[in-house]
Amino acid sequence: MVEREIQLGSIFQVVWKRGRNIAMVALTVMVLTALLSLLIHNRYRSEVDLVMTKSKIGERAMMYPAIPMKTYEGLLSSDALLKAVINENGLDKSPFNLEYPRDLKDRMRVRYEEGTARIQVSVELEDPEKAAAVANDVAKKAVKLNRDIILAETKNSRELIDDQLKPIQLQTEIYRQNYEQALVDNKKQLLANKLDTDNTNLAVLRQQKETLFHSLVEQREKLKQYELVFSATDFTPQIDITRTLSSDTVMQGAVKKEKGDLDVNDLGSITFVEQSINEVYQTMRQEYLSLKVNLPGLEAKYESTTSRIAELEQLVNEEQEKLSRMEVSEAEIKRKLDQSLEVLAGIEKNYEWAGTTVASERQDLDIAYPAIPDDKKVYPRRSLIVVLAGMIAFLIMFAYYLVSDLYGLVVTTPGDMDV
Repeated sequence: MVEREIQLGSIFQVVWKRGRNIAMVALTVMVLTALLSLLIHNRYRSEVDLVMTKSKIGERAMMYPAIPMKTYEGLLSSDALLKAVINENGLDKSPFNLEYPRDLKDRMRVRYEEGTARIQVSVELEDPEKAAAVANDVAKKAVKLNRDIILAETKNSRELIDDQLKPIQLQTEIYRQNYEQALVDNKKQLLANKLDTDNTNLAVLRQQKETLFHSLVEQREKLKQYELVFSATDFTPQIDITRTLSSDTVMQGAVKKEKGDLDVNDLGSITFVEQSINEVYQTMRQEYLSLKVNLPGLEAKYESTTSRIAELEQLVNEEQEKLSRMEVSEAEIKRKLDQSLEVLAGIEKNYEWAGTTVASERQDLDIAYPAIPDDKKVYPRRSLIVVLAGMIAFLIMFAYYLVSDLYGLVVTTPGDMDV
């Protein structure tokens, strides 16, 4: 083994040499990076704020919008919109040189804050005026896009409602015609009036029948009593009246003419029987015969009334059944018409409200604060680039010398080793 002496001075000399070289390289790289960074165009940022206002305020509308806020992040970054912005603002020319939509997409940022209705669009370009103009142009296109969504939704809704409205209108018209024809054919009011008249007549006849029934009972009972009276042996058409001669002057005159003058006492003792018409019997007989004559007519009237009541009852039942069928039929047709009218009214109401449904209930997008030119540079940050380039050069050179020195220490020649 060969022992070597290491001189401390030589170590410091090597360190100094290596450090100087590393510093020179790092400084050179920093200077070159600084010069090259001058070739990079400055970029300026402009921001425009949009606000989403709800046309109908409500907790659910705020929490669950029909079109989520994040949707606009994709809509405002679409290739078609970005291509239109590039063409309209001349961004495909120097110093911008943005030929493709993705180039502008890298320069633009769309963001929104959770729980708010704020959307912010920021654009970075080489000219502050142009950056503000492009940001405002994107914002205007966003407002127009939102309005187009509302109009498209309104148009689509009304077209859909029109498609639904026409068959319902036709069906409703058919139901209306059927209902009118049923009213004309049935003539329900005439039948109802006739039914009321027949019911009135029936009630009158029933009352008459009741009266006749009591009259019949009364007359039959009277006939029965009359027959009992006439069957008595002491009730005759004529009655015998015993009179004294003194009570009848006519008889006195006749006796005197026949026998001469009589004594008063003799007149009181002489009696005779006189037959007289029984007026009570005659009166009762007349009433009895009248009852017997009237009773058949009364019975015939009662039977006729009973028969007429049966006929009217059958007629009223038929008319009532017919009226019930009419009402059921008209009610069914009317039900269909009412249902159709209700559906039609709901569709027509939705047709009028079509512009205030999904889209318009959700948002009205407006520019809150337009973008203004900002002369503050946001890119590139040259000092940071120069420092990073110097640090990278320093680390590369340090690693190079470290590896080369370590390699020199481990590599030996055959003459340096004892065998």
